[in-house]
Amino acid sequence: MKTTKLCIECKTTKPTEEFSKSKNRKDGLQPACKVCNKKSNHKFRKKNPKYWDYEVGYFSEKQKWAYISEWAKADKSIKVYKIDLPSGKVYIGSTKAYINLRMNRHVNDLIRWRKGDEKRYIHMYSEFDGLDKGDGKGFREYINNNMYILEETHGGRKRQFSREQWWMDRYSKEGYTLANKNRAVPKK
Repeated sequence: MKTTKLCIECKTTKPTEEFSKSKNRKDGLQPACKVCNKKSNHKFRKKNPKYWDYEVGYFSEKQKWAYISEWAKADKSIKVYKIDLPSGKVYIGSTKAYINLRMNRHVNDLIRWRKGDEKRYIHMYSEFDGLDKGDGKGFREYINNNMYILEETHGGRKRQFSREQWWMDRYSKEGYTLANKNRAVPKK
């Protein structure tokens, strides 16, 4: 497998880690590197400041919001994941939404927790004091490098919480300190 790739924007050969993934590409990577993609996205946002505006922007039409709500639904396969925390503790979580959507929610919860608006998960978010400037960027980068999918399976919420608890029990037995509280599996 190739370990380098030529960026179509900056015309520089870079390691493949410098490229975002793309399922639609033959090599599985975006054609432009992450740095060039970031510049391109910034340029687009500057040129189109009203794009995300819900009154006049792209998503002002109801059918486009229907697409977004369908995309964000928690009706996908169950993914149980772990985040290795800076202190050596482990956070075990699960989701039935897309994993990147769940990680974005973690970042937003951290930002709200820092403002005092979020009371839940204090045991996890207190681990990240000083990791970023309060904007969640350092936390997002940390999660991207320290989050691992433990299991992907199908089923309902009861199975989701059952599998999450199973992984929490397993890591506890192996001697890891968990940063989350044990979840009670819902009864029938």
